[in-house]
Amino acid sequence: CKNEGISLVFVEMPSSYSWNYARYNAIQQIADEVGVEYLDLNLMYDEIGISMEDCYRDKGSHLNYAAASKSTVFLGNYIKEKYPFMIDHRSNPDYANCWNEDSVNFKKINKIK
Repeated sequence: CKNEGISLVFVEMPSSYSWNYARYNAIQQIADEVGVEYLDLNLMYDEIGISMEDCYRDKGSHLNYAAASKSTVFLGNYIKEKYPFMIDHRSNPDYANCWNEDSVNFKKINKIK
């Protein structure tokens, strides 16, 4: 990534099932050693607007739809603000068509309107 001028970010999505401070510290140490950012969303419930009591669909391993949506919006805004040089491909039909198909299928499978 460094050779290509690409910014790398380690991201940990909220998960009470697999997360702990030992794991956080180990990943932070690796990120520091290689000089990359580590964004651990387990430490950002308030900023994201989710609550540990009601954001999981399976006892803490996977976020429910509402919490996943909020986390995705938070992460997207974070990347947009912190890395403004990233290219937004949403208006590129090559990307948009694939995304739209996946989105329709996801909503159909999960019975989301």
